[in-house]
Amino acid sequence: MLVNLDRSRRWLSAVARWVLVNLDRARPWLIGIGRWLLACASWIMNKTERPRRWIAVRSRPVLARLAGPLGRLAVPGRWVLAQVDRVQQWMPDISRRGILGLLLVAQLAWPAAFHSVSEVAAQPAKAPVVSAPAPGTPQAAPAPAAPAVAGKAPAPAVQAPVAAPSPAQLMPDGMPIGQSTFIPTTVQMGNARAIVQTGQQLNLPPRAWVIAVATSLQETKLINYGDLGGANDHDSLGLFQQRPSSGWGTPDELTNPHYAASAFYNALVEVPGWQNLPLTVAAQDVQVSAFGDRYAQWEKQATDMVLAQYGIGPYWGVSAG
Repeated sequence: MLVNLDRSRRWLSAVARWVLVNLDRARPWLIGIGRWLLACASWIMNKTERPRRWIAVRSRPVLARLAGPLGRLAVPGRWVLAQVDRVQQWMPDISRRGILGLLLVAQLAWPAAFHSVSEVAAQPAKAPVVSAPAPGTPQAAPAPAAPAVAGKAPAPAVQAPVAAPSPAQLMPDGMPIGQSTFIPTTVQMGNARAIVQTGQQLNLPPRAWVIAVATSLQETKLINYGDLGGANDHDSLGLFQQRPSSGWGTPDELTNPHYAASAFYNALVEVPGWQNLPLTVAAQDVQVSAFGDRYAQWEKQATDMVLAQYGIGPYWGVSAG
């Protein structure tokens, strides 16, 4: 029996040695096949949008399910990063990792304070409460109307200014980190205004305007590009780099800011749960870009450009050209 065991062990050892030697010989060949397959997949993804659209459609239910938990985790995460940046201003020699360690120790030592502060950070801003006048309190009489003058038309009533959207409507998840910004020109502000006005005409909420403006900022920096010849990315045109070959519209239509914005909005509302998705996810579901994570960097700039239409923010003085 021992002799047979020894023979079996030698046989298994020889088989294992043969397998290892041949695997080592075949490794360059296998690596070459893998690289060829990756190159073919990359070529197919660049030549057609169908695989990318299929992946985007299949991933929408998963992203919609993750939107709620990720949104709840984003508020305390942003608060922690804000505290880290605040501490780093006072102690620039300490790394961010060290500050996070100090915050963790402080939370373990004093959890009640951190819990209460994070709850306050997560609560949306509340509108001021105006108390009703007490019974019997004299109230100011309404101003008398101007008397009509014979031969002159009455002056039109002055309309109250439209209230600007609230931060909760524009950025429901709060201020994102890692933002990019630049000073826009009057032409760029005019294109942003066209996008916002189109969203208003379609009765879409302010969050849709921010997503649309941020998407155009990433695609073209709000420049209405026509046909650039050899510099074109395939046949992409307009503010959103939409392609006629993909069914977005004709070249003349796609270089019309209002039409291009309408086409984007019509595709956005087809995304399930787009109102609750992160901006970069909602924009990527429409655009199916090779760099879908880059839309997020323009959320703050897009919000400021939307508020500029109401005379608020750093860009309100830049008039549309």
